[in-house]
Amino acid sequence: MINELYENHSILSPPGTLMGWVTKVILLAGVNYAVGRLSLLLAVPPGFATAVFPPSGIALAALLLFGYRLWPGIFIGSCLFSAHQAFDTSTTEATIQTSVIALSIAMGSTFQAIAGAYLIRRFIAALTPLDEERDVVLFLLLGGPVSCIIASTCGVTTLHIAGAIPRDGIAFNWFTWWVGDTIGVLIFAPLLMIVFGQTHPVMRRRMRSVVMPLCFTFIVVVTVFIYTREREREKDSFEIDRQATLLARTLQRNFDLYTEVLMSLVNFYESSVEVDREEFRTFTARSLSRHKGIKALEWIPRVRDEDRAEFVQRTRAEGFATFRLTERDAQGKLILAMQRPAYYPVYFVEPYIGNEAAFGFDLGSNRTRSDAIHRAIGTGQPITTGRINLVQEATEHSGVLVMTPVYNKNVRLDTLAMRQEHLTGFVLGVFQIDRIVNEAIGRSSKNMSFAIFDESAKGDDRLLFNHTPENSEPTEMALSASIEMPGRRWTLQISPTTRFLIAQRGWQASIVLAAGLAFTALLGGFLLVLTGRTAQIESLVSQRTAELSAAVDELGDEVLIRQKIQDDLENRNTDLIRANKELDEFTYVASHDLQEPLRNMISFCTLLAEDAGEKLSDDVAEDLKHIQSSSKRMQNLVKDLLILSRARRKELRRERVELDRCLDNAIDALKLRIAETHTRIDRQPLPVITGDPTLMTQLFQNLVSNAIKFADETPIITITAEKNGEHWTIGVSDNGIGIDREYAEHVFAPFKRLHGITEYEGTGIGLTICQKAVERHGGRIWVEFDGAKGTHFRFTLPAENEQE
Repeated sequence: MINELYENHSILSPPGTLMGWVTKVILLAGVNYAVGRLSLLLAVPPGFATAVFPPSGIALAALLLFGYRLWPGIFIGSCLFSAHQAFDTSTTEATIQTSVIALSIAMGSTFQAIAGAYLIRRFIAALTPLDEERDVVLFLLLGGPVSCIIASTCGVTTLHIAGAIPRDGIAFNWFTWWVGDTIGVLIFAPLLMIVFGQTHPVMRRRMRSVVMPLCFTFIVVVTVFIYTREREREKDSFEIDRQATLLARTLQRNFDLYTEVLMSLVNFYESSVEVDREEFRTFTARSLSRHKGIKALEWIPRVRDEDRAEFVQRTRAEGFATFRLTERDAQGKLILAMQRPAYYPVYFVEPYIGNEAAFGFDLGSNRTRSDAIHRAIGTGQPITTGRINLVQEATEHSGVLVMTPVYNKNVRLDTLAMRQEHLTGFVLGVFQIDRIVNEAIGRSSKNMSFAIFDESAKGDDRLLFNHTPENSEPTEMALSASIEMPGRRWTLQISPTTRFLIAQRGWQASIVLAAGLAFTALLGGFLLVLTGRTAQIESLVSQRTAELSAAVDELGDEVLIRQKIQDDLENRNTDLIRANKELDEFTYVASHDLQEPLRNMISFCTLLAEDAGEKLSDDVAEDLKHIQSSSKRMQNLVKDLLILSRARRKELRRERVELDRCLDNAIDALKLRIAETHTRIDRQPLPVITGDPTLMTQLFQNLVSNAIKFADETPIITITAEKNGEHWTIGVSDNGIGIDREYAEHVFAPFKRLHGITEYEGTGIGLTICQKAVERHGGRIWVEFDGAKGTHFRFTLPAENEQE
């Protein structure tokens, strides 16, 4: 018996060799760590929440099979897994904190496995090979939902205290953790018990009838999940690319607008005989008020060294008594400009207030500005400098300068010598990148992290701007776009944050995985019960056969009686062989024909009830009915989910659709129910539109079916059509039980039911399908309340597609 195997490895058994114990501990730790890492492949980003965590089932099975002394392997494996996820060694405090978190989570996982093993041993008195319904139910219940409370509670509490989980996220994270551990136990603990417990004949037979179906179902579920998740990732990538492209275009447009301000100022100079300080102020005032990212607009004349003294005196005569040409020394202080062949001082600067320090500063004294000046002269085109620290800022505040050369009028500028000879100065814009970018992105920065790099710069000077929203982390996904500036190329690098992925996250993949794994766990429990019952029947037959043989031996002298008993025995053996054959065929189908597992489950329940007949107790017969009912409901749910998926994703056909014909098809599909309920349908002529006839037929069929289902007297259904401007309004009303106004906004949600399953059949998806069909045709559907009895649905369809 398998319980003997357990006892041989229990905590009371001889310790064996130390090396053997160490080997098992290391092996268990490594398996838990490796399988835990693999389970993250089933996680839906962002985060690491997964619908199944196999290490919880592996840990429980290990303690049941080999004893409690292997708990260090569970602790070490869980600690390594948790540390790998978020171990931070950036500071001593962070190292200590993440170490404490990993140890706490590992303790919770270890105590969970020990508690599960103890409860199973405690309440399943003599641990049998799970061949009775009671033992199977207690094994799955105590090892799964009950004991799995420990790790989820311990882990979420620890992460909340550490600040990793906010208060409003405790419930969701606890539930996700608990579900993942529970499903891990329900699926993998029985599998390991069967694989490593093959000393018992029942367990050996279950390799074919339980392990193979569960493994196959699990693989199918994972395959479907991966496919669904990839589709969701493609959708997320498309949305990221769309937003990134829009942001890049917006930034390029804004920088172009700022550059155009300089060009307009150049045109102003070229069209004027002479520009004085007041004219400069008046011309630039409007641009400065509209473009907040412009720190200053400046006129930079070229002043030869021989004209320096006259230039300074003339400027002082304008009212600037302390004016001088300045430059910065090695400590960054403004000092008198050193002598050089030519100077490029800031002469006009608007606004003057806030930019006083720049007045008189010689751009030729700074290498970055001087290089830009010579490049502008050489090309005759606007030039953008690299990142600079602005002279007029008291703090280290970076920006860029965009300067455009201005020349004498009506001269040729074909050569460099001509451009140098006729240069009069530069129009210069001082641009603050952070203000320009923030002005451009607006609300777009909420869920995006982005940076701007100067491709012509080196080292730290490459980074011009960097932005990451608060309380969010950038992801590894990144897109790049180029921003063209006069004489330079910048690169915009955009990364969606975790907050963006959370906002975009779809639940379809998670639902597919959770539902599939839940079905796999239920299938495993059902197969355990089924194979256990088969073993009980075989054991009972063997026992009765032995009793009959003993009776025959005792009646050796009564040949006729012996012969009769022998005949009865052969008949019973024949029945047993037939029953075993039918049971084997049933198990084979359940193992290999899982393309339609729900339909097979219903069929096998029916066969079992017919074969066993009166041998089944009333409780077992009632349980079979519950299984059939639940399976049929799940079958209908899968069917409706497929219809809903088609309504959402299938390519919409565009053809001439007569709604009257669609209604006729729907009524024809429901003609039996209409006849049985004596339903009366009053209808008006319906319009002709352009659309998908299949979706329109499904729409009418669902609405008429609902009207019949929820009738409390002879159903009367009224169908109307009215044209309102550019839309047709179609009405479907009945005299049924109606819908309370408070539920009107919820009836179109999937799986939303206002009544119990026992009151009215259905899956709660029909109205969701109706809503998707209407919305895909550009309309909307709602429940209207006009005081009359019953339910009144209204939906619109565009009239511009009508075929006259």
